[in-house]
Amino acid sequence: MDIVGFLIQKGKLEKTDLGLIEVKDTISFAAVNKNKVKAMLGLIAEEKMKGKKYKIEIAR
Repeated sequence: MDIVGFLIQKGKLEKTDLGLIEVKDTISFAAVNKNKVKAMLGLIAEEKMKGKKYKIEIAR
């Protein structure tokens, strides 16, 4: 739930812009509408989630 809230609030996304979110032990993946990814990455580049800085990038 933290990832969803972070992307919606800080990344200025709508619920419809998010898809499947997969959480593993040390990494998580979130499906984001490809038309909104670059703008979202610019908005969250220096943001912290729960007081911690995370590396957020496009998965290849």
